[in-house]
Amino acid sequence: MSDKLKIGDKIALLDDVTQGVITLVSKNTVSIIDEHGFDIEIDKTRVVKIDIEEDKQALHQDSLKKMSPKRVNYETKKKNSFNEEIDLHIENLVGETIGMSSGEKLELQLSKARQKIEEGIRRKVQKVILIHGRGKGVLRKELIYLCQKYPVAINSASHIKYGDGAMEIRILQNKTI
Repeated sequence: MSDKLKIGDKIALLDDVTQGVITLVSKNTVSIIDEHGFDIEIDKTRVVKIDIEEDKQALHQDSLKKMSPKRVNYETKKKNSFNEEIDLHIENLVGETIGMSSGEKLELQLSKARQKIEEGIRRKVQKVILIHGRGKGVLRKELIYLCQKYPVAINSASHIKYGDGAMEIRILQNKTI
């Protein structure tokens, strides 16, 4: 699947929604810049090249949809006031972790957290709950560091509902990223 990858190719991850453009190709990995501007190194077996023609057709379809009259979706507006939640336990994010280093697992967990926070900011939700588990505290510390880059306030999540292994990220609505 991943043979003949070259710099500039647009790729998607097989086990994730992340897409990006290849910036470096090595023997077993590729480095990409993802849609959020982050540089990520990924095993070649986890990527697939995206057909540019299919992308152009999809873009054309999107532009046609944007030209049609807009309908207000009450359900979507209603969701904005609710909380978002993501369980960052690695087994919930990928089907198979064999062959993944601790660093790759952590990077994947942080990437998912980053996506959920940015989605929450875009959708103007009040809170994002990040379920990180108890463990040694490495992921929790990294999440706190990550959250400093966003207009958010960090609190412990409900101990009754989540125990000690979750944090509540309250999005400060009057600020933007």
